[in-house]
Amino acid sequence: MIGSNAENVKEFWKSFCAANDLPDDTEYHARTFSDSRYSLVTDEIAELARQGNKRATCHLQLDFEKNAVPYRFPGDYMVVLNSTLTPLCVIQCRRLEFVAFNQVTDEFAASEGEGDLSYDYWAKVHKRYFVKLLETWGLDWDASINVVCESFETVWPKPYLAI
Repeated sequence: MIGSNAENVKEFWKSFCAANDLPDDTEYHARTFSDSRYSLVTDEIAELARQGNKRATCHLQLDFEKNAVPYRFPGDYMVVLNSTLTPLCVIQCRRLEFVAFNQVTDEFAASEGEGDLSYDYWAKVHKRYFVKLLETWGLDWDASINVVCESFETVWPKPYLAI
């Protein structure tokens, strides 16, 4: 996860606040879903959220701790950034759960909106990404490692859903 408080992100946030009658000093997070140094799909998964097809994300709990990233709790807003740190949409956290990687449910895996929506696909791509992160910290993979599962809703701009 890479964050930004660049001027373009602040302006995007102000536009969201104005469109939703919120004070523009409302707190928010601004991050990517993945670190593009370890992922080739940072832009694709951000776009899935913009379209409303991605309704969840999962990160290593260690990622928050090692990089001093604050958790997003239910009700918190996040400006979703792509790999160039361009804001794409605003999501709002609905649920946060701390679980072991090997305890993530099929339902949660599907809600991430990636690949064929199966748990097997989810586990394969997330393990590949998490192994790369762990290697940078000198740590080994363990399927019981704690992850943070966040469910969210894309709140702005409202996704267009084809009928």
